[in-house]
Amino acid sequence: MKEARRQACVAVDFYNRPGERQSLADFVVHMHLAWQNLVHAHLIRKKTNIYFRVKKDSRLYKRDKYGQKQSWDLQTCLDTVYAPEDPIRVNIEFFINFRNSVEHRYDRSLVLATAALAHAYVINFEAELTRLFGSEESLAEELRFPVC
Repeated sequence: MKEARRQACVAVDFYNRPGERQSLADFVVHMHLAWQNLVHAHLIRKKTNIYFRVKKDSRLYKRDKYGQKQSWDLQTCLDTVYAPEDPIRVNIEFFINFRNSVEHRYDRSLVLATAALAHAYVINFEAELTRLFGSEESLAEELRFPVC
């Protein structure tokens, strides 16, 4: 959960940087990590296994090339936690698809076209963070959420 909070702060920092230093791609990647870490923390707290198994009923886990257990990707987490029509899920899924296609370059038109969705992405994260882990975990002391 602490890593989720850290990634969200990094993402907003990238998004709010002025001019050419602003990076939509970095915002999208770090918010993706923030959401994945938040949902992992929630599932772990509920004692849910967040690792892929070799087979459905197997005790063996899939492993990466370094031997580490493969944890669930964000989409698998969403399938477990949120209903298909949940607006929070729909917003996150937009950014999963966006992340898979965004170029690693600054593009003002993409920033303008996704501004409202990006705002909702962060506000939804804050709402879920405090709903799942309490108001003491709020990012309000670290981030300033715009009014408009």
